[in-house]
Amino acid sequence: MQAIVDLLCKYKQRDTKGYAIESLWKFLIYSEIGRELYYKLIKIHPSALSDDEEKFVEYISSKKDIFLNDFSIRLENCIDSLLNDSNNKYEKVQDIRLAISERLHSSVLKILSGFLYRLFHSYSRIAILVDNIDKAWEDQGNIQILSELIIGLLRTTKIISDNIQKNIPSYKHIFISLCVFLRTDIFYKVKQVSREPDKISFSKIEWNDPQLLIRIIEERFIASNNYKVDSSTLWDKYFCKKVKNKPIKDYIISVILFRPRDILYFLNSAVATAINRSHSFVEENDIITAEKEYSQYAMESIVVENTLTNYNIENLLYEFAGNPEIINYDELIDTISKVPHDKKVETQESINLLCSLTFLGIEIDKSKFVFSEDPQDFRKYNVIAQKYSKTQNMIRRYRVHPAFHAFLEITNN
Repeated sequence: MQAIVDLLCKYKQRDTKGYAIESLWKFLIYSEIGRELYYKLIKIHPSALSDDEEKFVEYISSKKDIFLNDFSIRLENCIDSLLNDSNNKYEKVQDIRLAISERLHSSVLKILSGFLYRLFHSYSRIAILVDNIDKAWEDQGNIQILSELIIGLLRTTKIISDNIQKNIPSYKHIFISLCVFLRTDIFYKVKQVSREPDKISFSKIEWNDPQLLIRIIEERFIASNNYKVDSSTLWDKYFCKKVKNKPIKDYIISVILFRPRDILYFLNSAVATAINRSHSFVEENDIITAEKEYSQYAMESIVVENTLTNYNIENLLYEFAGNPEIINYDELIDTISKVPHDKKVETQESINLLCSLTFLGIEIDKSKFVFSEDPQDFRKYNVIAQKYSKTQNMIRRYRVHPAFHAFLEITNN
């Protein structure tokens, strides 16, 4: 990722940098589409291929070093090529752009896209998914540049989608979707950097409904049994009825963060524990053991995800060990003050960080605490919490999310 940062720092003019980013993403996305289509077609007997398909396979085969490497290798090759080409020797912007185009195989890409437009007529839908971009957010000093890279990706996906629609026959309607999955905190950071944030089209993926999380587990179970069983079999045959006098499903939902990977981790851990203990089904003690393992996983996950600040969040989280689950503002300040941190980091900033990571929830009504990682929702609930504490003439209160109770040995008030 440092190579990308070095590359973008090389271009001083914003327009030139934007052109380089757009050209880079165009090559990577078009070549990825071509690569996937190539591997699909070579599985078909040559006699069953159309003339265009046969020519396409021959063309890609002749350019294997450009198109058939893994995504990461293609990205690395592009960056190396651009870095090795000093833009200091170019006086005009158009000369720099021409050099960028040459380095990113614009002539080859034009031929590739021509093939793709002709071959797309046999498809009713084309879907391109871009994920795991958050893995690059490790160095907070490069957030500005990495944000520009993602903005360029969002802009390029729209351009590619429009180009495909424009170049296929008018009578052929193809549903094209190019989706970029971003963590909520990263997305809002990108919006701050964007010159036209209102033009970024997006949808939130929310898991506020616990029944949806349960459904994920049930659907996976049904699919693994070739759809010959229903969801009730999972709970009736393989899990205990209750945990700490709570129905099993209600208990699981009450101690996890509302994310698919969390409920999957929790239940996988519970099943593994039951198997290791030679149990015929997941017993109550298996669930309690799994809760402790999951709780550690949940804490480690938010430590890893804290990539947008230089704050050492891990030391702060451990300071809550043994605390009651509900603490007031003064107690929270006292906890934070025990952790050495940069003097530039204000106490309220630390509280906001804990809330954005859903470690803490804020009280907006009597014993009603809300947890939100969405910055806009947090601002709303923060105002509601302030008004509530003021009208009740009481100190604001916070609650540690139950997902972290088992590992940090948080006590119930």
